[in-house]
Amino acid sequence: MLVVTNLQGQTEPLPDVSGVEDAEQVNGEYSLSFVCFNTENNQYAYPLVQEESTVELDGHEFRIKQMTEVRDRKEVHAQHIFFDLVDHYQEGTFGGTHTLDEFVTYALNGTGWTFENVDVTESAFIPNFGEGNVIALIKQICDAFGCEYQIMPGKHLRFTKQIGADKDEQFRYKHNIKTIKKSVDTTKLATAIKGFGANGLVVEYHSPNEAIYGTRWAEPIKDDRYIIAESLLERLKQELTDVPEVSIELELSQLGFDVELGDRLWVIYEPLGIDFQTRVMEIKRYPFTKKSPVVTLSNKK
Repeated sequence: MLVVTNLQGQTEPLPDVSGVEDAEQVNGEYSLSFVCFNTENNQYAYPLVQEESTVELDGHEFRIKQMTEVRDRKEVHAQHIFFDLVDHYQEGTFGGTHTLDEFVTYALNGTGWTFENVDVTESAFIPNFGEGNVIALIKQICDAFGCEYQIMPGKHLRFTKQIGADKDEQFRYKHNIKTIKKSVDTTKLATAIKGFGANGLVVEYHSPNEAIYGTRWAEPIKDDRYIIAESLLERLKQELTDVPEVSIELELSQLGFDVELGDRLWVIYEPLGIDFQTRVMEIKRYPFTKKSPVVTLSNKK
């Protein structure tokens, strides 16, 4: 059951709702939407459903940001309270070379949020870190360490190199998966890229898919932190989008097994005869109903 709390601290259960959907994405976006009704069961809770009130679901709290009221019903869209931290500004700086734990501890100081670091062990250099809101600082940390974070219940963040697990399953579009919606985008497609590091280091990478699409140059990478050719080469491979960006939306039950946010799968794309690794980039869940979750598989970086 949903529980609503207004800005004055009044809390009531909210039983009569419909269309409840919570949507979580790999990039950290997390939202809740629903419709509530002015019924006898909701007589105490309905007045509390106001802008900036919070709604709790399974240990997560969401703040109401958009609401439309028509007669005796309210259509609500709320975002996770983690994003309230956009209003929490960290003054001062903590730049230099530090571990992820040190950077995150500084960023979350005074917020009431906790965190865990699963597997990010290296240090990174972030010049002039600080003087910004917490959301921006967390993004800066993830960019520097090449990691991801997931919002957990109870004002807790989980940092890891990559959310989810590797799955051995392979899927073929129109064969063993039935799509709800599919989109393909070749705007960023490229097959060759150059990288420039320190001390005149220049590395060039050509994708095997150059044989399919021809030579298409991506914007070069310039980063003086690289002094070893092999390291820069790996960066180029990661940056290059050498296959079409494909997004497939489907019901979770169609997969035949359970998947979690960030899980990595393999998809065969028949039109071009290529296969590529894709991820569960978004999960939409429908609490209080028998409707299967809807997942979005995508290889977008």
